[in-house]
Amino acid sequence: MGHTYTIMSPEERQAAEELRERAEAFLEAQRNEAERQRLLDQFAAAALTGLLAKPDDGSYDDAWHCRAAYSLADAMLAERERRRTAL
Repeated sequence: MGHTYTIMSPEERQAAEELRERAEAFLEAQRNEAERQRLLDQFAAAALTGLLAKPDDGSYDDAWHCRAAYSLADAMLAERERRRTAL
């Protein structure tokens, strides 16, 4: 069984290279977002643990605790990014 080779014009090669580069950039952005979400969830879990460890009078419901935990997690990620870019 023989192979069939397609000869691309310089324009086609350039378009194919640009497509490959865009695909790589998209995949990298997806990986970065997945890592950011993983860290956000990890930070929120740690914050929620701390929030629930502190006794309160019952005036805060579960939804409040979850919002507060993610708010703290967002702040932790923002500070992490600020420190990373400050280097």
